[in-house]
Amino acid sequence: MVGKTSMNTVMVDVTDIKGVKPGDEVVMFGRQGDNEIKQADLEEYNGTLLADMYTVWGYSNPRIIKR
Repeated sequence: MVGKTSMNTVMVDVTDIKGVKPGDEVVMFGRQGDNEIKQADLEEYNGTLLADMYTVWGYSNPRIIKR
C-alpha cells in the first residue's frame, strides 16, 4: 500500500511484481494459500495503525469471497 487511505481509496504499488494485470486479486491483509500478511507487518510497512488503514474499507468496497 502506498500512502494513507484517502477519499475511501487505497493505492497499491505492483510495479516490481511480474505478471500482474488488471483484474488480478490483491490481498492487502490476511491469508492467501500459504502466505499471510499479519497486522504487525502491515503496520510496520505503512508506519501507521491498521485501524487507520481499514476504517473506510468497510461497506464502500466490494467483497469477493472465494471458497
